Amino acid sequence: MAGVNGTAGLSVSFVTSLADVVPPVVSYLNDRDGRDLFETDHIVVPNAGVRAWLLQQLAFNVGASRSNDGIVAGVNVGYLG
Repeated sequence: MAGVNGTAGLSVSFVTSLADVVPPVVSYLNDRDGRDLFETDHIVVPNAGVRAWLLQQLAFNVGASRSNDGIVAGVNVGYLG
């Protein structure tokens, strides 16, 4: 994630439930103020199952109408493994 001044930043969150990660990620992705529209955002998850689940949750919550648009673009969700 790049900041306004162009420097890279890292935000690490520990959650007790996967559902707890969705609202802050949605909020971050919906707020493009000061960030380049064409810059890719990166999210790291523990495995492929969480990746598939998170992409589905983001597709339901991020978008032009901010509800059920069904697409996530410009987000690289990777996992270690």
